[in-house]
Amino acid sequence: MKQKSKLGTRNFKEKTNSFFNSIKLTSTKTILIFHFFMLLLRSSAQDVKELNNFLSGDSPEINKLRSIAYDLQPVLYIKQNKHAEDKVDKPLMIDTDAVSIDQLYTDNADFTSIEIILIRITNPKDFDHILEISRLEAFVNLKYVYFLCNYNICSEQLQKSTCEVRKISKMISLGGNSNLSYFYLISIPS
Repeated sequence: MKQKSKLGTRNFKEKTNSFFNSIKLTSTKTILIFHFFMLLLRSSAQDVKELNNFLSGDSPEINKLRSIAYDLQPVLYIKQNKHAEDKVDKPLMIDTDAVSIDQLYTDNADFTSIEIILIRITNPKDFDHILEISRLEAFVNLKYVYFLCNYNICSEQLQKSTCEVRKISKMISLGGNSNLSYFYLISIPS
């Protein structure tokens, strides 16, 4: 009888140890997955580039972006959650304010021709709005997302470009189309 009791106790200890070891292993895996995910999110910040620095180069991609961003193109305007009343045939760009980001998630036939989304940042509250890339389903030709800031978003910082990239990156929720390029420009009106 004592033999069974010791055997039962030993089996219980082995099972308990096995259970706790599996939890440790699972916790270790969870921690590793979490760190990997955070590394991916951090690496996305490296994908946000200052527009003028990027455009200073010369390649077909840079020339195409320069043309889309600066030449006269058909533009669809969305301001304060309202589409502009002017109907544009096959717009290449959407010009919107941060408040209207949710309008980009609607199923709109005009979005299929869009290659660049320009989001205007006009005040610190605009950084509360997140662009969820995975929800941009109607944008089948989208290549670029461009954040145009009309005030100095990092005025107190010594490392302005690092601060700017960090702030813009926080507005982007990755997922969906990973082939997008992200840019920002600080352009303060005089």
